[in-house]
Amino acid sequence: MAACHLLAERFEDQAERDTQHDECFKLIPAVQALGYLATIHMRSEGVWQDPRVPFVQIALITKLSNTWTRAQLLDTLAERGEFPLGFIGADNAARGYFGRSAAGLALPQAALLGALIGENRIDPWCNPERAAALRRRVLARMRDNLAIDDAAMEMATRAELGLATPPSSHTPCID
Repeated sequence: MAACHLLAERFEDQAERDTQHDECFKLIPAVQALGYLATIHMRSEGVWQDPRVPFVQIALITKLSNTWTRAQLLDTLAERGEFPLGFIGADNAARGYFGRSAAGLALPQAALLGALIGENRIDPWCNPERAAALRRRVLARMRDNLAIDDAAMEMATRAELGLATPPSSHTPCID
C-alpha cells in the first residue's frame, strides 16, 4: 500500500494522483496472490523456517510478476491453492464444498470458493455467517473491477451458500 501512495505522489495534478493511486490499489489482490503462491512454494520446498524467507519471498514474487501472465497466475492458484478442511486445488475444493466441479459453480458459489482460498480458519458449514461475509467482500471486489454489475452482486449476496453435505471426515460443529 505504501508503494501506491509513493507512486501517486509523483503526480502534481490531484486528478492524476487519484487515478494512479486507484490503479495501483487494483493490483493489490494480484500481489497478495503472488505472495500466497510464493509461501506455498517455500513450504513445499522445506525452506519456510529459513531466516531469509522474507527476502526469498520478495525475490520470488518479483520473478513471478515479471514472467507470469494473468492466466498462469490464476491457473496456478486454481491448481495449488489451499482451502479449509485440507482441500488442495479449486476443483477438489468445489467438489468438497458444493458437490460439483469448479466449472459448474454458479456466481455465488464461485465467489465463496474464491473467498476461501488460503483461508484456514473458516469452516463454512460451522460458520455460514462468516463465510457469507467473506463471499460478500469478493463480490464487492468483482463489482468494483466491473466483472459483475450491481444486480449480479445483489443476487449473489442474497443467495444461499449452496454447500453440499459435509464430507464424512468433517469435524462436527461446536455450538
